[in-house]
Amino acid sequence: MRLPQVSVVLSLAAILVVAGCQPKVQEAVAPPPNDSPEPISQLPGNGTADTSDASKASPTAGAPQAPTSDPSTAPAPTDATSPSSDTAPATPPSTASANGPMSLRFAFDKGAAMTYASDISQEASMPGSKGGSMQSKMATVTDIKVLDVTSGKANIQLTSSKITVSGGDGQVQKAEAEMAKKAEGTVATMTIDPFGKPSNLKYTKGDKGTGKIAGFDFDTGFFSISYPDKKLKPGDTWTHSLDFKDVIGAMMPMTGATWKNSNLTTTFTLQSIQPSAGTATISMSLSGNPSMSMKMPDLGSKSGQKMPTDAPKEMKVSFIVKGSGTATVEIRTGLPKLITFQNTTDIDYGMGKTTQKQSVTVKRTK
Repeated sequence: MRLPQVSVVLSLAAILVVAGCQPKVQEAVAPPPNDSPEPISQLPGNGTADTSDASKASPTAGAPQAPTSDPSTAPAPTDATSPSSDTAPATPPSTASANGPMSLRFAFDKGAAMTYASDISQEASMPGSKGGSMQSKMATVTDIKVLDVTSGKANIQLTSSKITVSGGDGQVQKAEAEMAKKAEGTVATMTIDPFGKPSNLKYTKGDKGTGKIAGFDFDTGFFSISYPDKKLKPGDTWTHSLDFKDVIGAMMPMTGATWKNSNLTTTFTLQSIQPSAGTATISMSLSGNPSMSMKMPDLGSKSGQKMPTDAPKEMKVSFIVKGSGTATVEIRTGLPKLITFQNTTDIDYGMGKTTQKQSVTVKRTK
């Protein structure tokens, strides 16, 4: 999922461009055979599941999980009433109760095909903009095929069939357009377990950097949605964390950058169950206060020109991230039908500050 990671990266890229440092999306390279996710796009983060609220799964993103756990290891249920294995299907709509308890799981059908459309709108005052605020939009279309399902784990193929960027201003627009152009057409495969934990991410076209823009390097499970290993009733919560520095680093290699408080935390709450519709509503909240510092390149020595004596030798950037949203998911399969999310990111980059407001919608269209 892409929020708020992608737009923050684009904003940071614009800041660095204006500051004289021009990070680029990595050229396509063969990734490691087992690439652990860091939440893209797309929504809150993925990583190590919080052990509170009886949720002991250790899955980005994401998103929104700290990518330190082994994604190939499925979490084991701890609730005595929970299914005995991670292959247990979700509670069927016919038996789901509005009061729960129920188990939410991802249950993909072999050979199934689906399409998700994501729209991101953001407003921010950025260096290089002509005063006031700057609006930009990013729209992506992701086609998904379920190649195989073994012991409840699905091997899926993702194709970024369309990415468009509009708005922006000057260098900011150029930076965003270049990133989007590189990311369109990215193709990857990955394994998703019944809890939404991704593993074995491999790119057949593109790389980790373009995959982040396209939204493939899921941070909090499938399109930022992951489930705990306990049965749920309305009001129950579970959490994951995202290592923000890995999100930034995936698209913008910044040698020598030092991070503090880099984790973002996503809290999921089961709000309600709609048995007749076969759906459940989940709320999400995201928060964190990461910061980073990095030495600025000596552009003067490279160009032969003398740089001003007051030119910054180091850039420090701090972020305050707050977000909230809801997801409507299908009980039988666990797949999201509609996700909406809004977040605000305050960025202090030493030479100034900017507040970025973002609205994201992810909808299954097929």
